[in-house]
Amino acid sequence: MVDSDDEWALSVRRSSTWSAGARSSARSSVSEEAASAPAAEPGALSHLPLGRRACLGRSGLGWQLPRGFTTGSRNRDMRGAEPVRLPNTVSPACGIPTDLFKSKAKKKAKPVNLNAERPAEVPKVTPVVRKAPAEGFGVSAGETWEKEIRRDRELLKACGLWIKDVEADGACLFRAFADQLGGDPEEHAAFREGCVDFMEANRGDFEPFLEEEFEQYCAQMRLPTTWGGHVEVQALARCHGVNAIIYRPSEAGGPEGLAGTAVENLTADEEETRCVQLSYHPTHHAGQHYNSVRCSEDEGAGPAATMGLAELKRRVQEKLQGGA
Repeated sequence: MVDSDDEWALSVRRSSTWSAGARSSARSSVSEEAASAPAAEPGALSHLPLGRRACLGRSGLGWQLPRGFTTGSRNRDMRGAEPVRLPNTVSPACGIPTDLFKSKAKKKAKPVNLNAERPAEVPKVTPVVRKAPAEGFGVSAGETWEKEIRRDRELLKACGLWIKDVEADGACLFRAFADQLGGDPEEHAAFREGCVDFMEANRGDFEPFLEEEFEQYCAQMRLPTTWGGHVEVQALARCHGVNAIIYRPSEAGGPEGLAGTAVENLTADEEETRCVQLSYHPTHHAGQHYNSVRCSEDEGAGPAATMGLAELKRRVQEKLQGGA
């Protein structure tokens, strides 16, 4: 009985063509033998490697093999093996302790709502890095706007330029253009009207940049105290056939940074085309403010000297290299 069971146990590990009838007959024989076999103590087979502990059947009956015998050996003589009933802690399928993976909890799949709407993407915003101010040109917290303007003047002076003040009444941009091109800031109303007229005649060039209805925007811009901004700088420059440069001394950090922080509005070649010079002050007493800018040799009477943007840049660079 034992020899035939031995043959079945070994052949079932080596062959996948065992017939269903043969397996049923063999299991019946093994079950009878298992009923009378002594039970093995837990851990009785633990001193042997897995391949040498037992040759197992599905009934839980196994044979403790003599030393020197392995289930993969060519020696198929198992007459020295003793039949034992395996403890409940050993799997009859493979001889591996059943509690080996008992402590590991199964992971549960998290429910996912495939119909849920995706959250709206947050638009990316490019951070503006403000340069540390150079010694003597920085603005400390708590300083008044008069001190800030004074520092802006000193910075432009170090670059061979000076600020010609215009009134801060909502028409400062148009006053600055009137001073640059006509020499009289009081002509600002005519510059305002010409600016809005040009925008209406070239609606397709300006409407995409506005956040409100075009007609309403233009009607509001015709009011004498409406503040003009970058869109109006573009319209004024194109209307009068000039380029424009806007210095931002509060962002420059020092004289060397003035050119790098300036905003250039080019409508034509920078060598030949006249350039208007403005300064922008974000914390003026009346809010954001534009002023007119002149070169150091310009006394300020009449229109500003006719000069191209390229020439203005060269003058500033020479001033910085030559010193005050």
